[in-house]
Amino acid sequence: MNKGITLIETLIYIALFIIIMGGALFASYSIILSQESNKNKIILQEEANFIYRKFTWALNGSVISQISTTTLKLIKNSGEQINFSYESPYLYIEILPEGRLPLNSGVVSVSDVEFRKTTEFGYPDRISIDFILTVFDGGRSSSENFSFWKYLRQ
Repeated sequence: MNKGITLIETLIYIALFIIIMGGALFASYSIILSQESNKNKIILQEEANFIYRKFTWALNGSVISQISTTTLKLIKNSGEQINFSYESPYLYIEILPEGRLPLNSGVVSVSDVEFRKTTEFGYPDRISIDFILTVFDGGRSSSENFSFWKYLRQ
């Protein structure tokens, strides 16, 4: 009797090895894609939270001097003038007389910005901002719609 493995056994072992390695590569690729997608969602949420905090800060103790779909001009109780303006792909905040700064980073672009003032009987005026954030990171792009609003105190 000859001891050893036959050619058919070798081919079966190679086929099993290829199947196992293919499954491992597919699982690894799926994990990497999921991680990139989650990273992009986190970046978008962080940018939106930053814009929301600046928007809320500016509206506290403010009076609206002018509002249009792409600009919002406020005057704080302290006399400071704060302007929000949209110029694709950036949303800017301008605190006079200091200067103008973008609210979003260079990795994230802002689009479809709309400022609105809503007046309902019996309620204070409500100011809202709607926008879309898009991130281009890791060779993929992710977009998400955001909408924030705040009641103005009377």
